[in-house]
Amino acid sequence: MKLLYITDQKLPRKATDTDQFMAMVNAFGQNSVDITLLSSKRFLSKKVSVKDLSEYFSIQPNFIHKTISSNLLGLRFLEKPLHGILTLFSSSFRDADIIYSRSLNNIIPAILFTKKSVFLETYKTLPDNSIFLKPLLWILKKKKNFKGIITHSNYAAQSFIRFGFRPDQIQVEHNGLDLSLLEPELSKKEARDLLGLPQDAFILSYSGTVSMDKGLELFFPIAEKLKENIFMIIGSKGKGNFENLAKAYPNIIIKPWMQQSELIPFLYASDCLCIPPSDKPLKQIGNTVLPIKTFIYMASGRPIIAPNTPDLVELLMHEKNALLVDPEDEKAFIESILRIKNDDELSSNISRLAKDQMKSNTWQLRANRIFKFCQEKIN
Repeated sequence: MKLLYITDQKLPRKATDTDQFMAMVNAFGQNSVDITLLSSKRFLSKKVSVKDLSEYFSIQPNFIHKTISSNLLGLRFLEKPLHGILTLFSSSFRDADIIYSRSLNNIIPAILFTKKSVFLETYKTLPDNSIFLKPLLWILKKKKNFKGIITHSNYAAQSFIRFGFRPDQIQVEHNGLDLSLLEPELSKKEARDLLGLPQDAFILSYSGTVSMDKGLELFFPIAEKLKENIFMIIGSKGKGNFENLAKAYPNIIIKPWMQQSELIPFLYASDCLCIPPSDKPLKQIGNTVLPIKTFIYMASGRPIIAPNTPDLVELLMHEKNALLVDPEDEKAFIESILRIKNDDELSSNISRLAKDQMKSNTWQLRANRIFKFCQEKIN
């Protein structure tokens, strides 16, 4: 059974969502799925080889890579629908038994104009995000060849159920991780020696997209009040609002975006890992639900501070495997940092439980469950 994974991205690309679907492409291949990745490229540009993608994303070359010339000088509002339409004329599409994508633009033409079995994977609460998406979701709900939705959280799944999708059409699959990326495991001292970070400082780290949309502005008053601590923000792609404002805080260190293999030593060098205690990414912006960083944080064996939001509580339990802070509660945020800084037993206990939870949470197991779900819905 052949699976065609469609993305309208031009590869390679530095982004969390790209890392996620490339990990899944690799995991499908590890499960011996006959998988082809179909991506976008500029007209007349050279196609990126499987070898190049494998090296860039640190994955195995166990898939086929095809491209469509749908990249129109960065005009994404045109590229996305064009890519979905042009996909229908590719030989990879004709040969596929399963059409799989994270983008509605990539699958709507397949649903409307073919009888191929189509699946959508998403981390978003799409029915709640925009009124303009509702007509597209109605198409999914009504067409027989749309077979199912894979969501990254139960929180996202419930939005589709409220919209009218049947529960049996939805498979909730939390994201996974590649445990080999965490090897060799480094002590805090070893990691800091490797990275040239001070041994005696308390370092709280954030990794991911550096943007005010992620609630990072919460670090400014905390950095002002806890001047003896270092706040390491990893994932900058240039000079944005956060980067400009952070110049006023000498204890905020900004590091560039990096691949997970490069990131791991920074996690090992940290005393604490943080998802900013804000509900802005979940409720106001709507572009982050159960962030993928949660899984690598948990596996790293470092204590976690995170917001007490309905998506994260699917994985994190207060004072069990993390410290949860109500959104925008600055006082509780500071108290949580100080608890981890001063209570070695608490830090050890919550980080150990989180790490143990992740030992069987691999991409390969996730892909295996998803492929079985797809097979069941087709048969």
